[in-house]
Parts: sequence; structure tokens; C-alpha cells
Amino acid sequence: MTSTAINSKILLFSLFFNSFNKIIFKFSGLHIFCCRCQSHPINAGNRLYEIYPTTDSGWYPEFDEKRFPYYPSKIENIIHPDNYSRLQSLVLPTASSKLIQLIFHGEFPRLKACHLGRCESIILPRSMTIQLQNLRQLTIRKQPGHVLEKILLIQEIANYLHRQCPLLKILVLCIHMRGHMLRDSSIEVYYQYGQCAVTAKYSKKNMKLTHRIMDMLDDLSIVYWPDCQSLLNVLRNETYNIWDQDVDLSIEWPFKSNHIHSKLNNLQLFIETFQSNDFNVEYYPDRKLFSLSSVNEKSARQPHVDIWLWKRYDEHEIKPVLQLFDSSLKYQSRLISDIYPLQSVTWLGRNVKIPKQSHKIAYKEYGTSYMKPIFIRNNCLHNLIDGRWFYNR
Repeated sequence: MTSTAINSKILLFSLFFNSFNKIIFKFSGLHIFCCRCQSHPINAGNRLYEIYPTTDSGWYPEFDEKRFPYYPSKIENIIHPDNYSRLQSLVLPTASSKLIQLIFHGEFPRLKACHLGRCESIILPRSMTIQLQNLRQLTIRKQPGHVLEKILLIQEIANYLHRQCPLLKILVLCIHMRGHMLRDSSIEVYYQYGQCAVTAKYSKKNMKLTHRIMDMLDDLSIVYWPDCQSLLNVLRNETYNIWDQDVDLSIEWPFKSNHIHSKLNNLQLFIETFQSNDFNVEYYPDRKLFSLSSVNEKSARQPHVDIWLWKRYDEHEIKPVLQLFDSSLKYQSRLISDIYPLQSVTWLGRNVKIPKQSHKIAYKEYGTSYMKPIFIRNNCLHNLIDGRWFYNR
């Protein structure tokens, strides 16, 4: 979308009720079918169409002062300080650093929806005492700087808003990727409810992959159980965590000598068995971990299932244990009596087995709040770098 496609002058319209509570900068004549625009609900009812294109080229035409007397940078002049406490909706193609600072310093206490286009650099206030109590939607596009700088800025903004905006439902951040992670394109990153969720397609593919792996393990008579975050999902009657990038299963390995598939104690043969079932396999020897994904996909970045390999220590031991020394685990030495006999439960629409003392294991691993989902902010940057927020295969 270029300026030639915008065949009528830019209109600035303001909706007045008892107070001046909306400022919307609209391109007249911009059509949904030609700009791939989205509609965004504003103030719990009114919808803005054609104002927020999904493509940067439609959002930033080449403005001509003579043809378009309302150049975006001048729009801010009509936002009088007397209106700061009244403004509820703000939609602008550009925003100066001054306006950005006013917003993030909480100078618009009633602001509910804010969609900003080309923004100057954002510097967050050091003080975290001001609350943006009413902000529900925020869009930030076209930030200057290197891609990595913008990714780090997104993380900082997300953390800040997570604390400052209790009602925030949607945060949309746009990064232009050129030769980074994905093909040259503009990517919109969505936070929902203050959480950095992976996409629905990513999660669905992960669930399908999990069923395939469980079927394979059942066919091989390999005993397994959900572990880590996946064990929490079972205990909470959840399918999965919307921000979790994988599914975790555990097995006891090496197998006992009388196991029907004891030959799989040969690591290379074990890997080849997974591969023969159409899985991509990555093995991390230091972590005693298999990471399985669909063929031709790298487990770390794509939907994947981790299989943890726990080793039994029971000779000359008063209390036999399963051990796995990985830095990501707190409870690294688990009593065998806490694991076996496994208990049958229903998860993902099928019967699975979980440790006998699952609640004890979850408590030792995650503490007293293990039954309450807790958002780990570091997952945001992790999921963004690996492209899980916009996974669309």
C-alpha cells in the first residue's frame, strides 16, 4: 500500500461526548480488501476499521505537507494537558518521544486503547509507582534500531506492563525481520492477558506430536510418565500451558536386562528406533535428554517433546532412587517409592500414568504454589527468539 492508493485527503475526526475522549487519525478511502486491515474494538463497542493496517506500507504513506495539511507529527498538538485525564482512545500513525513518555508515565489515567504507528525510541520510566489501571490494548509499531535491540525492548515493555496494567488484554508489537530468524517480513507479536503464549497452531501440533510419541512408547512397552510442567498440567486438569514450548515425559533408562527391549540400552539403536518412527531426534548427553520433533524440524525451535532419562540407583542403597542431574531440575534425586507404582489418570483424552506421589514431586520441584499457573517472564524472550509467538505451519 503506497500513498498513490490513498486517493482522498487524510481526515482527522474526534468524537465528543461530555469530554474529548477519543483521538483517531484515519486514512479516508483506505479499504479493508486492499490494505488487509484489522478491526479492533475500542471502548467496548465501537470498532475501528481501515485504521490499523497489518502491513507497514499501508500504515506509513509518504506524507506531503501541501496535500495533507494534518501531518501526523502535528496531531499531538491538539492533545491539550486539560484532556489528559479524559482521553480513553488514541490511534495515531506516528508518535513522538514526548507522547510516548507521557503515556508510559501514566499521564493518561483513563486510557483504554492506544494504537501507535511509527514511534520514536521508547525509554521506560525508572519509577514503577504509577499504575496504568485502565489500559486494555496497546499497539506499538515501527520501532527504530537493530532487531535484537527491539526484541530486548519488547521484553522490557512486556515486563513493565505486566506490573503496571492489571487490565491489559492485548499487546501487539511489530518487528521488521530482515534476514533474522524468518524471511523478510513484518511480524506482529501478540501478548494475551499479559502472557507470552505460543500460537494455537504450535500447541495443537505439539499435542498431536505428543500422542504419536506416546503411541510409539506404548508399542515398545516403555513405561513413561508426564513430568515437569506437563505433570503440573495433569494435576491441574489442564491440557497444556499456553506459554509452554514443549511437553515433558520421563522414562527410566537404561532398561533392566530382562526388559523386552533391553537392546535399546544401546544409545545409537535407541536413536535409530525413534528415527524409524519418523521423528527428528536431538540427544543432549550432559542433560540425559532426548528432544523429539517432526521430521526435518529442529526440536529447539519447533513443537517438540522432551524425554528425560532417569537412572536407577538401588544397589547397596537404603532408599533406592531415580536420579537425573540437570540444572533445570530442583528435585534431582527421587525416591523410587515416590514413583512406583504409577497411577492411572486421564490426560489429553487418553489414559496415562503418573508417579504415585505426584503432588509431593510437584511440591519439591515448584514449591507451595505448584497448583497455580505462574507466568515465567523469561519464557517471553525465549519464545520470541525461537519464533513460537508467530508459528503458523
